[in-house]
Amino acid sequence: MKHLEHFCKMINLAVKLEWLDRNPFHAYQLKFEKVEREYLTTWELANLEAKTSPILRLQTIKNLFVLIVIPDWPILMYSI
Repeated sequence: MKHLEHFCKMINLAVKLEWLDRNPFHAYQLKFEKVEREYLTTWELANLEAKTSPILRLQTIKNLFVLIVIPDWPILMYSI
């Protein structure tokens, strides 16, 4: 929704500078839904670590994600 907020601000600026006659989003109201996110379980983390990919780029991204999620993981295990 952040992109829509910035877009609406730019439209309002364009109306203020008289580049547009009217604001097409005048009646539109942004709605935000609060989402409760859960932590990954140890089973999910172990399952993620076990996955392999034939594409080196995807394997590297997965390794970086696991490294960020589990800070105690030894860095030597990853060859980037």
